[in-house]
Amino acid sequence: MIVPTSLTDSVRPLTTNIALEMGYAAGVHQEMLFATGIVLFSFILILNFVLAKISARGAN
Repeated sequence: MIVPTSLTDSVRPLTTNIALEMGYAAGVHQEMLFATGIVLFSFILILNFVLAKISARGAN
C-alpha cells in the first residue's frame, strides 16, 4: 500500500479500487474489498440520514 505524502499525489478512490481489484482478488484480499464496500455503504447511509434531518429541519 502506498500512502500519499502530499496533496498533489495521485490517489485511487475506494470505489475504483473495489471495481478494479475484485476480478482477481481471492481470500483475505477479497474479504478486505468487501469490508471496504461495507465502510462506504455505512458512510453514505449516515451521510444521507444527516442530510435528511437537516433538510427536514429547514422545511419547517
